[in-house]
Amino acid sequence: MRISRSFCFLPLLLLTQIAFAATPAVTVGNPKTPERLASAVQAAYVGGARRIVIKPGVYLLPNVGHSQFNLKGWSGATISLYGATLILTDLTWGHNLFELDRCSQVMVLGGTLSQNKITSYQGRVVAVGISPNGSATCDWKPDASYPALPVGTKKFPGAANVVDSRTRRLKIGNGDFYDLPLEDLGDGSYRLSFNQKTLHFGPGDWLVGRYGDAPFKVSLDNCRDCTIQDVTMMRNGFSNIREDGGGGNHFLHDIWALGPRPGGATENPLVTNAADGLHSTGANPGPDIENCVFQGILLDDCLAVHGSFQTIQSVNGAVLIVKNGSANLKVGEPARLSDTKGFFGEAVVTALKDNGDQTSTVTLDKDLGVPIGAKLSNPQADGAGTKIIGCRLGNTRSRGILLKCDHAVVQNNVIEDCGMAAISLGPEYYWNEADYVQNVTLAGNTLRGNGGATYGGAAILIHGDGAMGNKNIVIKDNHFSSNLQGDLQIEWAEGVTLSGNTLTGAAPWPAMMDKKSPVSLSNCKTVTLRGNSVVNAGAYKPMLVEVGANVTGLQDQGETGIKAVIATSGTAAADQGSTVKVVVVDLKLKQLSFSGAGSHIVKNDLDGTSCNAPQWQDNSVVKSDGSVDDSKSLCYPLCYTRNTTASVSALLVTVPSVPVGSTLLTSGQFQYLDTDETKNIKEVQFFPLHP
Repeated sequence: MRISRSFCFLPLLLLTQIAFAATPAVTVGNPKTPERLASAVQAAYVGGARRIVIKPGVYLLPNVGHSQFNLKGWSGATISLYGATLILTDLTWGHNLFELDRCSQVMVLGGTLSQNKITSYQGRVVAVGISPNGSATCDWKPDASYPALPVGTKKFPGAANVVDSRTRRLKIGNGDFYDLPLEDLGDGSYRLSFNQKTLHFGPGDWLVGRYGDAPFKVSLDNCRDCTIQDVTMMRNGFSNIREDGGGGNHFLHDIWALGPRPGGATENPLVTNAADGLHSTGANPGPDIENCVFQGILLDDCLAVHGSFQTIQSVNGAVLIVKNGSANLKVGEPARLSDTKGFFGEAVVTALKDNGDQTSTVTLDKDLGVPIGAKLSNPQADGAGTKIIGCRLGNTRSRGILLKCDHAVVQNNVIEDCGMAAISLGPEYYWNEADYVQNVTLAGNTLRGNGGATYGGAAILIHGDGAMGNKNIVIKDNHFSSNLQGDLQIEWAEGVTLSGNTLTGAAPWPAMMDKKSPVSLSNCKTVTLRGNSVVNAGAYKPMLVEVGANVTGLQDQGETGIKAVIATSGTAAADQGSTVKVVVVDLKLKQLSFSGAGSHIVKNDLDGTSCNAPQWQDNSVVKSDGSVDDSKSLCYPLCYTRNTTASVSALLVTVPSVPVGSTLLTSGQFQYLDTDETKNIKEVQFFPLHP
């Protein structure tokens, strides 16, 4: 019987707390002398204390030229902060509030971690207009007491994002606006110029952006089995929590909060984090994140877990020369290898040698035929075993959860209003972040209102960089609603099961957003649909399952609410006016057979047999399909398949009372009798546009 780490952890945590409760606590700190707090904590630990309680109160921590609390090699200790607020005044990058270095079984419990300054731009749009060249402009004024733009700046620093004045959430239909040219109007406001003619926001809305890179509230460097619990973090910079290496750490009941207004301000803050919420790199096993809450706007991913790639420079059989990096390769552990041209493989590392020239020699247990330029990582050190359970997050310009790790469980979370995907699985070569994911379960999550940035993928996005590396993924019992880039987008994956999910279209669909299919597939194998349902199907793009290039093994097991293949026997499966989608996928032709009006004879060139096939009507009077003599823009289904594996939608023209049978024609060349055109035909399946 396999027991999940969450169930194992709770009794362990309880036993640990009981053990600490039996150990006398040492109370330190005085809010009137905050400069003494860090040394008092260190002295207590060195003196043998393992339960250290910081006296309640507000501690305005002075600049000490380095991180405040340097816990190096601590083990089996608890710092209790309940009732205490610690405020950083030194916002220098790297001068973190808590720096845990190679610690084990250290717990930081309760309290509030903050900083004395806001590290994000925030201001209102006061007017919109059109420049002389026809592009859109807006006049923007920073809110009082929030960061001002640098004097003399000619561009908005980094990216600007739009916040809705009514909801205080990121505004639908707007993504990142990078490096906007600006003009100082001399009255405290600025005119920003956009590379577009129309804006999907107006006066009263806010523009926000990153301002500097404040240090981490908690940094864990090669720590194991440490716990950050019941901690509230506010006024955050790049990331509140950074985990680098180590593994098995726990983040429980923590809150990412906005914090108070700055002094003299008339507006409450909008941005919680200038970038990520929690960023984990190279952990083995990955983090355990449970019952955490993210408030306000985050200007990058709420949760990001990944490893790192190294690049292969030369190959001699099973011996590779790789550029040095942070893939955490180890003898006896696996290496996962891939490239953009479809190569994918795994082997075990049998030897490692640093060559002293910024490269290393890696020996594998077998010759995989690895191409030069391929990437490799250690999948065990990419955050394998990450758990994200019972959290509430979203309202980010980017992704809610970004995972590049195996054996992850994402369960019973609420994720809403992400600009891009709510949950994103797969590698990103661009960021050198590893890797493809395998054996992942996404279950019982509520995903709503995601995809408002007009790009970035569906609510659940499985993606890759050219190899079929994502494998064995279960997506079950999730509730999707009003996700504006679709609900499920599966690419570069094999062995994906979609079961028991409820997909609900947005009502109304925003006018500036193109409708999407709830499910889209491309470059994937063996995707199984089972027991799913669609609500408000008319709100979606007509094709409920949109199948793109290189999709094989699509399986529909029973009633799904998204039927994989139209029924072709017993009764009329498609009447006049029914809308279907034609997809070319394999080497046989599966075709509906009709007789009477609205049908056409198709002959098999190989054996002379023939059958009746339905006629189809183009979506346009333009004869872009290459058919000829279609006086009423009628053509035949095989015309759509000529020299392409693309899919098209069409309107089926038949007589409603004609029964529909099924005829399977062998692979080969088929001829239209009226045109004498012969083409190589692959299998054609019919996908309904409405359930």
